[in-house]
Amino acid sequence: LLYFLQHQKKQLLTLASGGATRNALTKQMLEDYPIRLPALATQQRIAKILSTLDDKIELNNAINRNLEGQAQILFKNFEENKPFNLMKIADVAEINPDSFGLKDDWSFVNYLDTSSITQNVISELQYINLNEEKLPSRAKRKVLENDIVYSTVRPNQLHFGFINEVKPNMLVSTGFAVIRSKNPLVSNEYIYPNLTKRDTIEKLQQIAEQIIQLCEDKREE
Repeated sequence: LLYFLQHQKKQLLTLASGGATRNALTKQMLEDYPIRLPALATQQRIAKILSTLDDKIELNNAINRNLEGQAQILFKNFEENKPFNLMKIADVAEINPDSFGLKDDWSFVNYLDTSSITQNVISELQYINLNEEKLPSRAKRKVLENDIVYSTVRPNQLHFGFINEVKPNMLVSTGFAVIRSKNPLVSNEYIYPNLTKRDTIEKLQQIAEQIIQLCEDKREE
């Protein structure tokens, strides 16, 4: 049942009702949703295979997190022992350099939402057939290999990553800032650990909270 419902995520979302900020399935919707049931032995074989794949994915993610942590330690040690010039990101990189538009005659899109990547681990990439489905309004940012994607909403939730492999017709949400070096002497690989250091994340979170507070104060006025 678990794997079946996970596989049916897109179909269940189309059934969901609610306001603009929250989709919700009712108890009745779930009760009435059709499910194909093979024999119990077949169900168990399917679940065992998928469970093994899940374990493999989790192991790979754990390895990635460990390597990410080691990279941060090395980067910090290097920073503390070498002199450096303090510059703005805008001095060395472009932010959101390419956007999807009407001139792009694509029949499909591979779409990455902000919630589908955490600390450089992608949990889901949505394949959208544009002949049958409408493109989400936030699917606008184009990415290239080695681009950095960094969620501008709640930085402390760690929705960021380094795009090592770009899928065909890949777009990411406007909730991301897509960051790309424009200086031949500055690599994206160097910018990424700068942005994902704990103290940087904490500082960006503070800035985000200040902006939210200013907006709320203006509403009250």
